[in-house]
Amino acid sequence: MNTHDLDYRIKKLKDLPTLSTILTECNNMLKNPNVSASDLAKIIKSDQSISSKVLKLVNSAFYGLSGKVSNISHAIVILGFSTIRNVILSVSVFDFLPKDADLGGFEISKFWEHSTGCAIISKVFAQRLGMKDPEEAFIAGLLHDIGKLAIAKMFRDDFITILKTTHKDKVLILDAEREVLGITHPQIGGILSQQWKLPTTLTEAISFHHNGEKKINNVKLVSIVHLADIITRGLQIGSGGDQVIPELNNKAWDTLNLDIDIIERWIDDIDEEIDKANSFFSVLSE
Repeated sequence: MNTHDLDYRIKKLKDLPTLSTILTECNNMLKNPNVSASDLAKIIKSDQSISSKVLKLVNSAFYGLSGKVSNISHAIVILGFSTIRNVILSVSVFDFLPKDADLGGFEISKFWEHSTGCAIISKVFAQRLGMKDPEEAFIAGLLHDIGKLAIAKMFRDDFITILKTTHKDKVLILDAEREVLGITHPQIGGILSQQWKLPTTLTEAISFHHNGEKKINNVKLVSIVHLADIITRGLQIGSGGDQVIPELNNKAWDTLNLDIDIIERWIDDIDEEIDKANSFFSVLSE
C-alpha cells in the first residue's frame, strides 16, 4: 500500500464520529470534585438506551448486586463514579462497533469472548499486583483489540483479506494487517481511542499491548494486558481472529516480576470470574 492510500485510510478513521455524548458529558462532569451522584444520574438518564443497559449491567452477576439496584443514582453510590464511567464506555463502544456483520468467517461473538477473557485476567492480575484501579485493567483488556473491529467496520474487504492471509500463512493477524494495510490494529485502536478522548492509560494499553518497548507512562497496565492477551490465547478463550500466540515481551515480563507458578495459581481462580463476565457481555449484546 502506498503512502497516499495509507494517509487516506487514517484520515477516514479520524473522520469517524465520537462516542456517545453522554460519555463525553460524564467525563467532563467527573473533572469537577464537587459533582454529586444525582448530577451524574441526570446526564445518564437523558439517554434511555444507555441508562437501561447501565442498570442491567449493574444488576448482572458480574457485579454481584443482582436485583438490588433500582435506579441510576443508587448504582453510582454503590459502584462509584469510575466504575459507572467504565460501564458507559463499554456500552458506547459496543454499540458503535459491528456485532453481526458477514466478515468472511470471523465470529464476532468469539472475538468478544476473547476480549472478555483478556479483561478478566487483566483485572485479576491487577488486583493481585495491588494496582489502584483493577476496573481500569478490566476495561483495558476488554477494549485492547477494538482496532480489529474498526478495520472490519471501515475496510471490510481488506479485513477479509487479512483473515485469509492469517490462516493461509499461519501468521499473527498483526503481521497480516501490516502486509495488507500497512497499519495494524493496535495503531488503529490508538487512533480511535484518541478520537474518542479515552484516558491516556487506556489509549496506551490499546496502542501498545503487542509492543511494550515503547516509552509509555503506565508500563504496568500495558504489561498486564499484554500478558493477559497471551494467556487468553493459550487457554483458547474465544478467538482474536488468528491461531498464533504472540511472543511474550521481555520488558513486560520483567515489569510484572512474576513466575510461572504464581501465574498458574492465579489462572486457577479465573473460571468463576469469566462465567460472571459472560453476563456482562450478554447485556452489551442485547
